[in-house]
Amino acid sequence: MFKYNIIKLNAISSTNDYLKKKYKSNNCKDGDIIWTKEQTHGKGQREKKWISQKGKSLTISVYKEFDKFKVSNSFILNAIISLSIVKSLKIIGLKEVRIKWPNDIMSGNKKLGGILIENFIKSEFISSSIIGIGLNINEEKFKNLPNATSLFMEINQKVKLKKILNVLTQELFSSFYLLEDNQNSIVKIYSSYLWKHNTLNYFKQKKNQFKAKVKGVNSLGNLILEMSDGSISDFNSNEIKMIY
Repeated sequence: MFKYNIIKLNAISSTNDYLKKKYKSNNCKDGDIIWTKEQTHGKGQREKKWISQKGKSLTISVYKEFDKFKVSNSFILNAIISLSIVKSLKIIGLKEVRIKWPNDIMSGNKKLGGILIENFIKSEFISSSIIGIGLNINEEKFKNLPNATSLFMEINQKVKLKKILNVLTQELFSSFYLLEDNQNSIVKIYSSYLWKHNTLNYFKQKKNQFKAKVKGVNSLGNLILEMSDGSISDFNSNEIKMIY
């Protein structure tokens, strides 16, 4: 049985930053969840901003402690969190949901949410993590964001944020038990849910663009691509970027 503690706030700059301040003041407990109605300076990957609408998005951060979880296995944490979100959205009623490598949540060809994980490391182990999750839930439109969508826009039905949170929390905390499971199996399942899996897509590498087929990921979380000449290569998220 897992334990968690939901701390609901009206408005803060960033749920991840809020938890980091609690961590630095030794005020975090395993299972703390920060949930806010409005996030004014949300963060995404590579210092990008996460834009959310007040009372319509689900924006949470989870503090989770680990025992002997190796840094070398950090991608597995990203994988099980991504998969728990996929499963949660399917339970709610979203039929088409995928993971855009490395950690965007997609419905069709549009972004519905994202994940930002910040790890605290001691020696070769991750002692704890702050797991930030942002999901567009009840937005009816996005101004100047042609690649964005929401759960409402996909299923044409408003869903209470509390309901989403309850389902997601159950799936998320259940998934932590999978960290000790067969990692090859987790990587295989994650790969099967990749956006553009087994299809050609454009990628950007520095100033150049190239086209390749998405084949999956490896245990490090690198994207495995079949290049135009038939060769197989893998890349980390600092080397290439998928293009919509």
